[in-house]
Amino acid sequence: MTQNRITRRKLSMVFAASAAAGTLPIWAHAQQNYPSRPVRFVLPFAAAGVADITARVAAEKLGDKLGQRFVVENQPGPGGIAAARAVLSQAPDGYTIGLVTNGTSISAAIYKALPFDPVKDFATISTIGPFDLVFVPGFVSNIELWWERPGWAHFFSRLAGFSRLILFDKRGTGLSDRDVGIATLEERMDDVRAVMDAAGSERAALFGVSEGGAMSLLFAATYPQRAQALVLYGSYAHAAHLASEVEFNKEM
Repeated sequence: MTQNRITRRKLSMVFAASAAAGTLPIWAHAQQNYPSRPVRFVLPFAAAGVADITARVAAEKLGDKLGQRFVVENQPGPGGIAAARAVLSQAPDGYTIGLVTNGTSISAAIYKALPFDPVKDFATISTIGPFDLVFVPGFVSNIELWWERPGWAHFFSRLAGFSRLILFDKRGTGLSDRDVGIATLEERMDDVRAVMDAAGSERAALFGVSEGGAMSLLFAATYPQRAQALVLYGSYAHAAHLASEVEFNKEM
């Protein structure tokens, strides 16, 4: 299950064109003069947000480069469903494209049924200005249960709206994880590096909450070339449960 989540997160923020299976090679040969008319660009967000501004800048540059207008259309809604359906309702000719973010892959994880398949029903064209964001949680966390909590699911969807969101789950905290004892701060910090490596992330912003803040700070100090930015919430430099197992038991 964890492997599937990482794969979905790798969807990142991409342009996508509505495409039926087997049509793309034919379309590519037939569109030598593309675009010959304005292109509709559907966004799953309201106007004036980070993703909207980024997409509008990209649309303007595409119009200048290709000689046709890229008309931005905002269709906000839960999980990007409305925008995705708007793209899929049009012919797969490249004149209706959409912005797909991690929020779409999150919808696939938390909704039992979607009116589309985020992998099979879209064809990737290009990325558009994403950056990686690693969420490093506090002492109590469980990556599987997060998706069952509407508040957390909404929070992560908002983060995924402007970044490629990578969720870090500490060893030994999942219900199915074996007891590995209390890892040192250095070991857990290095687990962040391992997760970034697995996700193909060379550099990322770190969002540390509670204990995750200390882990994020140590990561940034140890691997400054891989830390793009730091966001800390409710964090502290040291606490009893960040110590070794011997020190922790002594404190208790």
